[in-house]
Amino acid sequence: MERIGFFGGCFNPPTIAHIELIEKAMKEYNLDKVYYVPMGDRYQKKGLIPAYHRIKMLELILKDNMDMLYNSVYSPYGMTAAECFREIEREFKNSENFYIMGSDNFATIESWPEYEYLMSNFKYIILDRTEKISSRMVRMRLKKGQSVSDLIYEEVEQYIIKNKLYRDK
Repeated sequence: MERIGFFGGCFNPPTIAHIELIEKAMKEYNLDKVYYVPMGDRYQKKGLIPAYHRIKMLELILKDNMDMLYNSVYSPYGMTAAECFREIEREFKNSENFYIMGSDNFATIESWPEYEYLMSNFKYIILDRTEKISSRMVRMRLKKGQSVSDLIYEEVEQYIIKNKLYRDK
């Protein structure tokens, strides 16, 4: 049976750490593939750019990696986590599914709609978020005009520059 991970997050923007963490998780948990599932525009978080930009940046860095995928069908535009997980379970009923999230997000799961259902019906892989690279750090550096080439992939940096993202208005 295929083992598939679904990695939820804002990816605002996607960083080198987002890829490195999943590469490590794939080896450690013997996953066959991982789908990145970015939060949709319904998710309210200060500084969150529109989902279509975050999706495009993910597509740029995942385009050549057949084990790490992005599929817009599973992006939770207007969906709660529970609704998204139910949809994934329906579509991927013949695989063993794992929901991957950072320890920072898992720490707040009790505040999510249907959290009891989420905790009792799904398998999780919780990633330690102590890495030195974060999307917040990227955004802060960009606002200060500092280099981010050690934090994000070149394709993402070029996309951010071209689309004038993460700049003060």
